[in-house]
Amino acid sequence: MFVLGIALSHTFHSLLTVHPLLVIAALIFIEELGVPSPVPGDLMMLLAGVEVAQHRQHLWVVLLVMELATIAGACGLFAFSRRVGRPFVVRYGHFIHLTPERLNRVEGTVQR
Repeated sequence: MFVLGIALSHTFHSLLTVHPLLVIAALIFIEELGVPSPVPGDLMMLLAGVEVAQHRQHLWVVLLVMELATIAGACGLFAFSRRVGRPFVVRYGHFIHLTPERLNRVEGTVQR
């Protein structure tokens, strides 16, 4: 397992040096989809700022790519939640103590 972690780390580092903007956009997109990421999106934004400060990327390109990745990920999460959200919570919510009655009560509070 340790060897796999080192191999993944090396691969991630190689990708980051060759295609930094693509990796940054992909990680921000995945994070905005709601998938937990071992690398925080804020750290990726900081890395993008370093790329701009070192004149390896243009500021407007970085801002555009990060904005598109954020919007695409948020729209994907919205679409997924709208399609399978409530049935998923009703079916598996009891694992986190979210019963249908509790869900209805919370929805009523939010709607008011």
